[in-house]
Amino acid sequence: MTRPPRDTARIALPATFRRCPGGRALLIEAIHPRGDGVLTLLRYGDTLASKTYSIINPTDRSALGAAVAIRYMVRDMPHLVSLDTGSMSVTWAGNRISARAQGSGIENAVRTRAAIEYAGVAEGTPADSVACAPVP
Repeated sequence: MTRPPRDTARIALPATFRRCPGGRALLIEAIHPRGDGVLTLLRYGDTLASKTYSIINPTDRSALGAAVAIRYMVRDMPHLVSLDTGSMSVTWAGNRISARAQGSGIENAVRTRAAIEYAGVAEGTPADSVACAPVP
């Protein structure tokens, strides 16, 4: 995360993914009990392919692409940004997913750039995950 003017926050977390009901999307989760985390909903359609997906709004259920939300702590203050522009390059190999998302979103009325990288993420158990459907 890069916040103006040049303040950078870095978090490193273990991640897992799970397939969403219906088989047209998956959810990648990297969450720390302290409050840091990244959630990515990847809607890929009929077949998950290694390619670049656009950043999408998670409430648009017809759009294919990646919805990315980031929560991180600076001391005791939580910060949240949901990407609204950018792209996510996905590599699918051997039942593991690697991805790199770059984009930006609004955090506290300030445009904030973010880069997220997932490497060799394995599938988790459904009991370890939240639901894939966005809650209005």
